[in-house]
Amino acid sequence: MGHQRCYFHVLAWTSIWIDDKSARSPFQNAKQMRTRIKYWFFCPCCDRRISAPSKVFGKIAKCPACRKKIQLPASHPAQTEVAQRTSTRRRHINSPQRKPPVLVGRSRSNQPTAPEPRKQTKLRFGSSSQSTGRVTASRLRVKGEIELLAVAVFLATLLSIGTLGLMLVLLVIAVIRIKMTERRERQMSTPIDATNFPEIHQLSVEAAKRLEMHLPPIYLMEVDAINAHALGFMSEGSVVLYRGLVNRMTSAELQFIIGHELAHIKCGHTSWLALTHSTSSAMAGRSLYLIFHLLFRAWSRRCEFTCDRGGLLACANPQVAARTLARLEVPDPVQAESFVEQVSRSPAAARSLEDLAATHPRTGKRIRAVLEFSRTQTYCELITTGFAQSSGQTETP
Repeated sequence: MGHQRCYFHVLAWTSIWIDDKSARSPFQNAKQMRTRIKYWFFCPCCDRRISAPSKVFGKIAKCPACRKKIQLPASHPAQTEVAQRTSTRRRHINSPQRKPPVLVGRSRSNQPTAPEPRKQTKLRFGSSSQSTGRVTASRLRVKGEIELLAVAVFLATLLSIGTLGLMLVLLVIAVIRIKMTERRERQMSTPIDATNFPEIHQLSVEAAKRLEMHLPPIYLMEVDAINAHALGFMSEGSVVLYRGLVNRMTSAELQFIIGHELAHIKCGHTSWLALTHSTSSAMAGRSLYLIFHLLFRAWSRRCEFTCDRGGLLACANPQVAARTLARLEVPDPVQAESFVEQVSRSPAAARSLEDLAATHPRTGKRIRAVLEFSRTQTYCELITTGFAQSSGQTETP
């Protein structure tokens, strides 16, 4: 037959295509597709976990994250475990199908261990169930972020009933604009990987592992400015670093910036930003538009506090995090150190009308919030988990 393509699903709701010019499609019908055995793989470039059936071993595939071609292994070890396809039926909590998958090419003992029974814990109202130390978005969020977003979305939905069609059109326009901006910046930037910028790539890998997330594509834009931002809508997103930021910041300070932008993607701020912008445009001119605008700005400031916590977990040093925030306003390192000392000694400043309309909080408030979070029990648990993740998955020299 002629040129054909074999399609199969990949982890995290993404897909990849494999070119096959000689063999017929391995999936003849839907029933055979559901029963096809799959095995886990790792992408050697971006460490993305994917799955593939045994009939496509030895072929060339494209990773859905970094879009680079990878050579699948020609065979699989004898002691591998097939990737279990999820089902809509509720499985028992001690079922062997709930065990984590074994990756092809990773060493494994010959004696498979039985799954440990889950401990029964009693939850009470007001008690915290987040004692596992996992780095989740809910543990990074500051108090009031979700509440402000919920109130803003409810108010926008209530006021835009008559203009629902206009809001949907503006949402589509906002998504298209984000995609076009992301594509344009990718074309104008240089991808950061182990070949082009190995030091920055290593900092990004460590930051992503401490935040327990997949590393999205990171790019370097040749702009002499101290800035960085994250883009994406309903996807894994991407991070863009500016040349001026890379040249002026140290490695630890740059790791804080990368962790801050990764936290935006982990918490889904990039997707909600597009929704709130389109809703704000649809509500322009209405009586309660000012209230929605102020709620959106307050939510944006909360998001910055949340992502500062992610940057602190990435660099694992409160003083470095505070100095990095100070250098965003005072580029000189010596003046930044004195600015941090002045903020830590002086009391919190009173709120002003300018703070209500700002998308970012004042630098002094951000520094004070980072230092306060570093003294909490939550930070101690998260930083211990983050170091265990990074030390367990990185090679020691």
